[in-house]
Amino acid sequence: MVKSTLCKIMNLTKMANMLDLNYNKEISYKDISNFIIKQKEKYTNNNSHNRLKFKRVKDKNDSDNLTKGIIKRLRDTFIQKIETILHKMQIKLIEPPRFLKGLNFEIISLPHNISALNFYQIILSNSAMFDDIIEGIYEDDFIGSQILQEIPIELNNFVSRGKKSQPTSDEFYPSDPLFERQWFHSDLNYGINTPKLWKRLKEIINNKVGNAVVAVMDSGIDFEHSDLRGRIWRNFGEYNCSDGIDDDQNGYIDDCYGWNFVDDTKIPSDDNGHGTHISGLIAAIPDNGLGIAGVCMYCQVMVLKVLDSNIQGYVSGILQAIDYALDKGVRVSNHSYGSRSEQIESLRLAIQRSETQGMLVVAASGNFHKDRDNDQFPTYPASFRFNNVISVTALNREGVIMERAAYGRNSVHLAAPGVNICSTYLGDSMFKDVILGYRCMFGSSFSTPLVSGVAAILVSLFPNLSSKIIKECILKGATNIDGLPVMGSRIINAYKAYSYCQMYHNSIIARNS
Repeated sequence: MVKSTLCKIMNLTKMANMLDLNYNKEISYKDISNFIIKQKEKYTNNNSHNRLKFKRVKDKNDSDNLTKGIIKRLRDTFIQKIETILHKMQIKLIEPPRFLKGLNFEIISLPHNISALNFYQIILSNSAMFDDIIEGIYEDDFIGSQILQEIPIELNNFVSRGKKSQPTSDEFYPSDPLFERQWFHSDLNYGINTPKLWKRLKEIINNKVGNAVVAVMDSGIDFEHSDLRGRIWRNFGEYNCSDGIDDDQNGYIDDCYGWNFVDDTKIPSDDNGHGTHISGLIAAIPDNGLGIAGVCMYCQVMVLKVLDSNIQGYVSGILQAIDYALDKGVRVSNHSYGSRSEQIESLRLAIQRSETQGMLVVAASGNFHKDRDNDQFPTYPASFRFNNVISVTALNREGVIMERAAYGRNSVHLAAPGVNICSTYLGDSMFKDVILGYRCMFGSSFSTPLVSGVAAILVSLFPNLSSKIIKECILKGATNIDGLPVMGSRIINAYKAYSYCQMYHNSIIARNS
């Protein structure tokens, strides 16, 4: 399978009329179920298409307040010049170029029998045509499961060897029957201290906190999973999910429940289980007497499918997912994938752009048989040095970095539990270790959503705090473990992170009073 080239487009620093959606409206499970039953489509594999991405330079008449007319003119100029080249090559595009307005990229899909490298060389040979609009050209690249190799264990055989705690007066333990198997919530030594934060949430919530939305960029979700009902983000910019009209004019028709960037379809169903597992750790409904408890009591997950059934994908799909999330105003994104490729510049630019727009990027450090030190062998996006990136590795029940999990004293921010992590899974899975739609797994993929869930709680409680400050709360509130090979030898502590954010919040109020 050949993937191609990325080219970055003009610097459109401020976009007019960005859509501001209400994330607080509750989603009916019946609505989702009926939608899936009626609208589920047979996926068409578009992975054989070559993708080229263009980034434009800033227009000489550009300003920080671009009008729709200027944006259209710049796009028209770009497309006209590209079509001139394509016509000379007798190439017909599979679909119109897709403009990522938040990232300033244009993605072009070529037929599979056209060499992206040849097209790239032709663009270079005609560089004079593009000097005023193309800033850079970057190669697309594979990303995914060759790095993050998770190991399942049988749910029935799971035995917690950590010290089991009983709820104190300042803690809340939910009624979920598998909660006791989720050692990472409440283990006295190496748990993330969510029961104490949950108790505080129940004391202060009183409809004063909105539902945070976490963009989960993964293999999709099991829409019919009973522990995720009502936790799947709904795009209310789309009034009708099946009328074939792009109501919110974001370039994705009928994208009521996110998007499938692998197959370019409107239903991001999970055909692996990886994304469903991660979504459950973030947002599975706690205290409903069913299954497990997710970290974030009042969160929804925006389902952005970028990985296929083999947990493999391409940077081009991830760029589109990041742009989609930014367009909807999402402030926390989960990235349980990685790449050690050097052809990753376009992803770096996208993550940098997400920093300027205030979105936290919580990313897995990766899992490897060798070369596990990310200080020497960086894994992306976790190793990008931006203020909005939090790199997470996996901790076992003895307080030691999990075997094969990547670490880094200068590149990995903190650890979170990543062994025997029980969560939601595909209900129709044939794996013997899947019990009624639940599975326990290992890996930094599953440490990462624990941090994402905490970040989402903090964002919902303190919407006035920047992503940089939210990250600072998480790092300052982390518990020190001597000798742990990550920055500051830290593991996440949900309640202490909340306490730091409360202090920041109070100081802001004091300054403004």
